[in-house]
Amino acid sequence: MRINPLKRGIFTAAVCVASLAATAAVGMPAQAATTTITWLADNTPANLPIYNAQIAAFQKANPTIKVKLTTRPGGADGDNLVKTKLATGSMEDVFTYNSGALLVALNPAKTLVDLTKEKFQANVYDSFKPAVAVGKKVYGAPYGTAMGGGIYYNTSVFKKAGITGTPKTWAELMTDAKAIKALGIDPICETFGDSWTAQLLVLADFYNVHASDPSFVADYGANKAKYAYTPAALKSFQRLEDVNKAGYANADANTAKFPDGVARVSSGKCGMYPMLTFATSSIPAENQQEVGFMAQPGDNAKNVGLTTWMPGGAYIPKSTKHLDAAKKLVAFFASKAGTDAAVKGGGYQGPYVTVDQSAAPAGVPLATANLSALIKAGKTYPALEFLSPIKGPNLPGITVQVGSGQVSAKAGAALYDQDVVAQAQQLGLSGW
Repeated sequence: MRINPLKRGIFTAAVCVASLAATAAVGMPAQAATTTITWLADNTPANLPIYNAQIAAFQKANPTIKVKLTTRPGGADGDNLVKTKLATGSMEDVFTYNSGALLVALNPAKTLVDLTKEKFQANVYDSFKPAVAVGKKVYGAPYGTAMGGGIYYNTSVFKKAGITGTPKTWAELMTDAKAIKALGIDPICETFGDSWTAQLLVLADFYNVHASDPSFVADYGANKAKYAYTPAALKSFQRLEDVNKAGYANADANTAKFPDGVARVSSGKCGMYPMLTFATSSIPAENQQEVGFMAQPGDNAKNVGLTTWMPGGAYIPKSTKHLDAAKKLVAFFASKAGTDAAVKGGGYQGPYVTVDQSAAPAGVPLATANLSALIKAGKTYPALEFLSPIKGPNLPGITVQVGSGQVSAKAGAALYDQDVVAQAQQLGLSGW
């Protein structure tokens, strides 16, 4: 059969094109396939630049992985959404969420990937790991910065009172408070008008409780230990009672509120203010190098440590279909590259709980530099709420009663022991 010349030309050209294409396919390197993973994070506007900076840095380091961000609301709505997604197998490949008691409520053994043996855990402080662990398995990496629970102090007031260093024991703190009162300055700000602030002397004392009684967390959770009958734990309530009995608080403690406490310790109208370090952002710019932050001391001058409010965690649901890529993103969050990206996106907001981490830049507030040094020193322990799901709802009111002298420390501790029973029973905890 003869081939039409026109058709022959078309046929020949087609063969040549196919041949060239085949040659090109053999000679050119194959393009790596791109994996897209999803990340669910909270929708706080201030965090969005951080998320975007971290995604950009991660994708640059991992060009075959793309990250798609989805946000969720905070509060109860966000909690319910996370639980629903996990229950229905529709959770994103990675999600960032609370550590501590709220994590326990997600039933990690059934819903989350065990990350205990991942290499990145070597860069995570051991003090953080209990906050993302259930039993002996660790389910998360740290995401975000840590806060400290302790005491702000005005350096100028300390200097005027002849105080040359931060107190190493509670007895020393009370002695320093006496020297401050002699100047006509309120030694310790209390702001019971915002009742949640009354908890700080109790909650921030937990490093000292654990140091004195390492079995307290386990015994408390099993209903074998009580605040009112455990000497180390009872002392936390006695701190409040001590301040009240000595007359070291401001006269308007029952009506003063959180902004008053920050303003007064900043301006030197009071010497000290027990608080979480999120308050540093509320210190006026002109006072930021004058207000320091210290761990709440206990009774052992050789073991002064910080009670920490741990950052949230990054987790992987068992439903993920991209486990290797998801693990790379979680490991990135726990690396210096990850924290550097966060600082680039949102500025330095405090210390991380990783060994190799972004350093505090020059010029940060004194309290932030103090907090970073305390965490880097390694003497930290999580607040009880990160280790136990048991926290009674009436603790703010009870601590106001103790701090204002309405009830004794012993009576307040007993009230709190009663307060947690119903919650423990609702959680179905053994022994309650």
